[in-house]
Amino acid sequence: MQTKLPIASYLVILLLTAFSVSATAQSALDNEIDSLQRAIAKAPPDTSKTSLQLSLLPRLYTRYLLGGNLASDSLAFCKTINDCRSLSIQLKDSYARGTTYLWDAYFFNLLSDHPKRDALLNQGFSIFRSTNDKKGLANAHFFKAELRSGIETDSAKLLHYDSSILLAREAGDLRKQAQAMRAAASMHQRLGNNPHAIELLLQALELQKKIGDNRTHFTTDALAQAYAWSRNHKEGLRYAISSVDLSRENKDTAMIVTFYQRLAFLYYSMNNFDKSYFYFDKALSAYKPGASELNTIVSMTNLSGKADCLIRQGKHQQAWSEITSYLKEHPVKDERLLDYLHFTFLTLFYDQGEFRKAEAKLLQLMSHRNDWDFVKRYMILVHTKAGQVYLHLRQPDKAALYADSAYIAAEMHKSYDVMRDNSLTLYQVDSMRGDHHSAMKHYVRYKEFSDSVQKDIADRSLAELSVRYETDQKNAELSTLANRTRLQQETIQQSGYLRNAMIGGSALLLLLLLVTWNRFRVKKKANLLLQQKQEEINWQNTVLEKMIADEKKITEEKDKLLVEKEWLMKEINHRVKNNLQVVMSLLNTQSSYLKDEAALNAIHESRHRVHAISLIHRKLYQSDQLLTVIDMGTYIKEVVEYLSDNLDTGNSIAFGLFIDPISLDVTQAVPTGLIINEAVTNAVKYAFPGNSKGQINICMYKNTGGVIELLISDNGIGLPGDFDWRNTDSLGMSLMNGLSRQLDGTFEVVQQNGLTIKINFERSKSTAQ
Repeated sequence: MQTKLPIASYLVILLLTAFSVSATAQSALDNEIDSLQRAIAKAPPDTSKTSLQLSLLPRLYTRYLLGGNLASDSLAFCKTINDCRSLSIQLKDSYARGTTYLWDAYFFNLLSDHPKRDALLNQGFSIFRSTNDKKGLANAHFFKAELRSGIETDSAKLLHYDSSILLAREAGDLRKQAQAMRAAASMHQRLGNNPHAIELLLQALELQKKIGDNRTHFTTDALAQAYAWSRNHKEGLRYAISSVDLSRENKDTAMIVTFYQRLAFLYYSMNNFDKSYFYFDKALSAYKPGASELNTIVSMTNLSGKADCLIRQGKHQQAWSEITSYLKEHPVKDERLLDYLHFTFLTLFYDQGEFRKAEAKLLQLMSHRNDWDFVKRYMILVHTKAGQVYLHLRQPDKAALYADSAYIAAEMHKSYDVMRDNSLTLYQVDSMRGDHHSAMKHYVRYKEFSDSVQKDIADRSLAELSVRYETDQKNAELSTLANRTRLQQETIQQSGYLRNAMIGGSALLLLLLLVTWNRFRVKKKANLLLQQKQEEINWQNTVLEKMIADEKKITEEKDKLLVEKEWLMKEINHRVKNNLQVVMSLLNTQSSYLKDEAALNAIHESRHRVHAISLIHRKLYQSDQLLTVIDMGTYIKEVVEYLSDNLDTGNSIAFGLFIDPISLDVTQAVPTGLIINEAVTNAVKYAFPGNSKGQINICMYKNTGGVIELLISDNGIGLPGDFDWRNTDSLGMSLMNGLSRQLDGTFEVVQQNGLTIKINFERSKSTAQ
């Protein structure tokens, strides 16, 4: 059983990319810094210059953080702070002066000098309070929350974000208000209040649109994450696609790698592994390997994501190849950073049956579990896989310990796929221990979660289709609008030519009117008649267009009903198959408690009959098309193979199948399968006493009249001489005779060189068509 990495765990890992940039975006950041430095050099010594310097500080800080903490970046950052502070003191610009202290605090926080950080923050607060600068105070509360200065809990941190929002609103600083709302939304998500987080993000997005902020893609990305955590995959996918489009449209691709990863994780959760692999690959290709430890961590995450997509598609060899090739080209010196790949290695070893190697990787992962505070849900996956590994290593106690742990944790996060996998592991552990009662309880729970996961996958697929349809509609509308604009421009361009032509034409028309005036009265009546005809034609065209529109609407409704019917039929067959499997499991369980041989035989025969019916519903459910007919050649072959295995025929009895290409409706396939089951079972039990060798042949063909003929024959000892098959209380004969009548066919028993059962019946009209 393959354990899928829950989207919630992947989204936690995605937080690592908050300050990671691609190689192209790094170049764009350098260009922005160079441009601002040139503008500062040319600017006069007034507040415009301090504004430019304040705009430069976050960019210098980002480059210092991502560039490996280079001394040149550190010096540039500190010099800009000192220059801005000196100029703001001369200009008495309290806002700029106080803000430099806030950025100074940021820098010392990075150096882990917390006393210095707190002192600088207090200086900033003091300056803003002395001038009652609400905009500055909003900024100071935001910085304090970001740096967690003197803040012990997430709730306390949230209070500072709320203060920043209120002060920014009073100061009319809509940009800072939107920024604080985004940060507060992130805290609400951590505190488990995801609906309020979405509400704040939507308000922030409206504020950004109101002020014309061209960085709305960061807010749409946060919305994509929030909706994904709420399992609203349609909205999550829509906002994730919007983030990529907006970042390209605004030419601000510094964080596009994060948006690629968001799409990769969303498509992964929808089981669309091709698209997920595509966006993981785009994200991995855009990184600068080794530029910083953070970039290496996220690169390993992307590489692991690519490999997991391949594993989910059964492409294990390709997964191995891509991991080894990447690590050979970009070697990782710090072994700790390879922990992000160990779970992928564990999965590969497990899927290939190398359970000892899988256990070694598992122990390596477990030894580093204290380093996983930022991805606690990841432990659920490790424990799930641990249970599966130890199950295969025949260590049921360890398997049960890890499976129970993972199930309890998954139940808290409502991870139904993980709960399903651990229920199956616990079922197999209990079966290994001989605790059939507990095993059945876990098996039923496994089936319930399987249905829930299948429904969730279907809902996610529908969400993806809905978003794709809306995107296509939007693109079509944009294309139509562009064509309309082009036509309008062409119309305006031609209007000048038409005006001049109209003047000359009007003069010529006047002359023609004078010439044709004498014929006007003659043609007036004819024109009136033509006008009436035209109106009649227009009316007919209107009626025809309405009929076409009604027909199109009916066709669309018909297609929709067909799709719903297909889903319903698959769901019915799936549930029938599952119920039959539960019945078989109950029969198996019951048989383990029975001692009476006759009762055991009855149980086993009933199980064979249920399995014959179950095979039909499994075929209908697993089919990619909406089918109500069964290929009898394949079906009979599977029934015979099952009976041969379960009746322990060994090599003493050979089976011959001579089946024409015939398909039957479900209503005929079920009794046909039961007849074959009864005939073959009776032949194996009674036709060859003393384990003597023999042959059982099954033939099915259409005769010249189109009637289907089914023959089940053996070369055994046949029936006793005094046995009257027409008047007998034998359950098998009665059942086959009754099933033949159900087919509206004939039932005949022939004794010649053994025993032959012959059934003739006509195909149902629906199948014949």
